[in-house]
Amino acid sequence: MRACLGPRGADGDKVFGLIGAMEMQRLLKRYHDYTVHGFRSAFVTWAQEKGYPFELREIALAHRVGDATAQAYNRGDQKHLRLELMQAWSNYVTGTTAA
Repeated sequence: MRACLGPRGADGDKVFGLIGAMEMQRLLKRYHDYTVHGFRSAFVTWAQEKGYPFELREIALAHRVGDATAQAYNRGDQKHLRLELMQAWSNYVTGTTAA
């Protein structure tokens, strides 16, 4: 997966920049037989097995959680929790620590 990502950008940069869905699919296919869905599915499975809450996993994938009322009351972005989750995922994917 590191070959797909290339060198790390600056803190705060988006992992894949402004790349579109079709280009992302071509990029993943070029290096391996990955799919965007499979990439996301691997993350969700890993996060679930590690005990991360459903809501946090969904927010990390930029999914809306709950109905309109729940969304109206929950305005936090849980950034500190998402950063912790994504760092643990990064460590797992890159093999930098046991996760």
